[in-house]
Amino acid sequence: MNKLLTTITLLCFSVGANGQESDISEIIEECSFRDAVNAKDAKAWAAELNYPHKRITDGQVRLWSTPEE
Repeated sequence: MNKLLTTITLLCFSVGANGQESDISEIIEECSFRDAVNAKDAKAWAAELNYPHKRITDGQVRLWSTPEE
């Protein structure tokens, strides 16, 4: 989990630093995702994902069609 948080944090700070053409709203979205994960706020985290959301865990695909799932 710490590796994931570190990766997300670095992404938030490196998007603008690498000279990439990035909109400030994209940076804010990435940081909002990081903040939701760090706060362990399931509703805020769900609000940051794209739907339908797919995740592969233990060899199985899980699908969420809406944030409420």
